[in-house]
Amino acid sequence: MSSKINAAIFLGESAVTKSRSFSVYLLKKGFNASSALKDDHSLTPVGKSSGLPVGWKMYLFDPQQRQPWWRDYFGLSQDLSQSVKGALVFLSAEGRNFAISLGPAHFSLKDESYEYDFGLLVTLNCVDPTLIRNTDVLEPGSARRQRTQLASRSDLTYFDFDGDNSILRTLTGNIRTEYEHLFKFATGASNLRISSSASVDELEALCGQILDIYKMETYKSAFPGIRNITPVRDPDEITRLDVALIQAIRIRDDHVALAVPAIVDYQDNFWVRFGGLGASLLHPDVDISDYYKYVSSNGLEVETLNVVDLKHHELRLANDDGATRDKYSIYKSLVFDTKLASSAGTYYLSEASWYQVEDDFIADLRNHLDARYEDLWLPDCSKKPEAAYNQIAADSAARAICLDKTNMSPKGQTALEPCDIYSVRDGRAVLSHIKIGTSSGDLSHLFNQGANAVQLLRSSEPARERLVKLIQENGGSNEDAKPVENRDFLVEYGIISRKNPTNKSDNLPLFSRISLKRALEDLELMGAPASFGFISDKTPRDQPKVKKRQPRQKTG
Repeated sequence: MSSKINAAIFLGESAVTKSRSFSVYLLKKGFNASSALKDDHSLTPVGKSSGLPVGWKMYLFDPQQRQPWWRDYFGLSQDLSQSVKGALVFLSAEGRNFAISLGPAHFSLKDESYEYDFGLLVTLNCVDPTLIRNTDVLEPGSARRQRTQLASRSDLTYFDFDGDNSILRTLTGNIRTEYEHLFKFATGASNLRISSSASVDELEALCGQILDIYKMETYKSAFPGIRNITPVRDPDEITRLDVALIQAIRIRDDHVALAVPAIVDYQDNFWVRFGGLGASLLHPDVDISDYYKYVSSNGLEVETLNVVDLKHHELRLANDDGATRDKYSIYKSLVFDTKLASSAGTYYLSEASWYQVEDDFIADLRNHLDARYEDLWLPDCSKKPEAAYNQIAADSAARAICLDKTNMSPKGQTALEPCDIYSVRDGRAVLSHIKIGTSSGDLSHLFNQGANAVQLLRSSEPARERLVKLIQENGGSNEDAKPVENRDFLVEYGIISRKNPTNKSDNLPLFSRISLKRALEDLELMGAPASFGFISDKTPRDQPKVKKRQPRQKTG
């Protein structure tokens, strides 16, 4: 038997030419078959006498056979033992090492051993932009993940992909004509999944051609803007970024901030405390300086903090008695942006994930948003929570009505608040949406709420009728309600903050800026000009307090 045929048998196929599925990984420079495998892997090496091409190495994944759980569940006596087998094949092409995974054997590769953008970039460079089959996307601002498939192949616009607001994690599509001799379709993530009729002795050449495609930049014209924001998944790069974070924390850099990594109901009174080291005071706001004080008061120096500490220490939300209702690791609650000397772009930490952002994109985002910044008519905030401020603000101006916690949705639909404060300006209905603080989750929710409210008001007559009724029930006149009937709206977002308003959009977390940009664009398309601004937080800072002792339970 020839070495070619023998090798084909090891790859699980006969020598007959037909399409086969491969999962290809590009190893980082410095990694090979010996160093790329995890120390505790259970793969079995194939001997040199196997007939594999010279220089190739192969490892088999051959787990012990097991009975399926439902055999005993249904009381069956038949022998149904089974296992999923696989293999890893290592080869070199054009001076780089590759790993081809067959089955689940890729789990034995070290995370840091392969290029994390390899599969996605190859796919973007060679796929036909009009013949997309499937996308997996992530919206970091809302943490929404979505997989979209269409019955027929189409271009990316039909997948509702917004390159400014979403991150493309996986893409599947048909290959452009000039690459069809290599493979018919591809799915790209960290690895490249392809279907190819290449024979065993053609695999090295195929990997070399794929490497050439990886180095291209065709995607920049085929999918403009698609790589504005990319998740950082390379463990080595994440390590460098974590080092930068720790260095910034140890010198108490102003670029490091804490934020609750979830949507918070500010109508409820809550306190902030910390955990992981010992006792903590209750703080009225989320502030990184309070965490530093907590660390020092419990015998640990801020200058010695490391990533393990940040993942162990906790940010906790508590009630007035100090009882914890929600808790998150400090690492997940940190917001931080930085640059690396070895890479272009800005890196952003949000909810325990790192993202790389193109500098040009950040500049364009700033220019777009700052042009829509306004000094709002709304008064300074002298009283919290939001409900109290909204009522005071509405009472401070003529023809302004507080509609906080009201509902304009038609019967049977999910409740939707029209706005926090309704007013009339130059004959147009002004819908003011108010939020305390600048945490990403809260603001993204606020911006989406404003756009959804206008969309419903423009499309639903029952919603407009309900809003007119709300205006009249809360002291408004027929003249006040007239702009609603005419569907003539303005939207403004008011953000209550102690930050310097002259910083404009830079006061907002990156993904909140992205959400705001999309909301403003959506509102403009609906004929509702929108703006944003800051409301100065003049409320006195509450002093930290000691957690109340809970009464001891009586026994006996």
